[in-house]
Amino acid sequence: MAEPSSPSPSMASPDHIDDTTGANNTGILRPPPLRSFRED
Repeated sequence: MAEPSSPSPSMASPDHIDDTTGANNTGILRPPPLRSFRED
């Protein structure tokens, strides 16, 4: 269920973890999922 990129999904949501991990990860992981969901 949790992504391998996330260090501890149980601690907080994947979005939150990505943000804390690094802006690079968020910029690449956030746009694709958001657009895919909206398009669907």
